[in-house]
Amino acid sequence: MPTITDAGAVETVKQRLGAGFHQIEEGILQGRRAIARGRGAAEDGVAATSLHIRRHPIRTVAVVAAAGALVGCVIGYAFSRFTRR
Repeated sequence: MPTITDAGAVETVKQRLGAGFHQIEEGILQGRRAIARGRGAAEDGVAATSLHIRRHPIRTVAVVAAAGALVGCVIGYAFSRFTRR
């Protein structure tokens, strides 16, 4: 029975499973690249949002207030519907 230290056995395993291991390694590399691209896109989005907020502070406050009022109305309506039943 060959052991892991047997050079012939190691080469046999590499030959039989090499393509599968290569595909797994390639998938891991692609995943890491995708994560790096996603992180970069998120950082760019945060920077653009920060710049927009600095350039238009009143508009930003107005949009956030309107969104908060809308969400508050929807939640209030939903709770009033549940309490009537």
